[in-house]
Amino acid sequence: MKKGSLIDRSENIWNVPNLLTMLRMVGVAVFIALFAAGKTTAAMVVFILAACTDALDGYIARKYHLITSFGKLMDPLADKLMTLSALVCLTVKGLVPVWLLAIVGAKECFMVIGGFLVLRKKNMVVQADYIGKAATVTFIAAIVATFLHEYTAPWDFALQCGAVTLAIAAMIFYVIDTIRKIHVKKA
Repeated sequence: MKKGSLIDRSENIWNVPNLLTMLRMVGVAVFIALFAAGKTTAAMVVFILAACTDALDGYIARKYHLITSFGKLMDPLADKLMTLSALVCLTVKGLVPVWLLAIVGAKECFMVIGGFLVLRKKNMVVQADYIGKAATVTFIAAIVATFLHEYTAPWDFALQCGAVTLAIAAMIFYVIDTIRKIHVKKA
């Protein structure tokens, strides 16, 4: 991959993990359309399927050595879009506080812009660690619980707060890890 390039144009992106990521991107639009149409159960199912494809594409990519620069960029973007779409929809419905959405939105914007700049300038990608994965799993649980608010209150809100806390901890780790990697790369 040449310096300053985001995606290695010589690699073949047409593999199962990347197709699952692309499917998840399409799933964001399907999720929003179903939610807007008042089909919240169907929207929740799409969200759960998207979460399952996220776990599956990562497993397949690692097991069969199908990790690509495209996947490194698009997989987290698809995850962020699905999570933020769900949080926006649930906020509009009054099930997620606006302040929580604002924190998550600001954190994700910071991560996307920061990740893009680091990748572009330093040609490196900081991959998910255990804190980030725990935050993702907690967000999935929180969003599903929030869809089932009638049965899960007040635990859905507790999960939302736990997910935000883990997401902020993950962001701090990513910043520290990126700074460390930049200093190591310079040496």
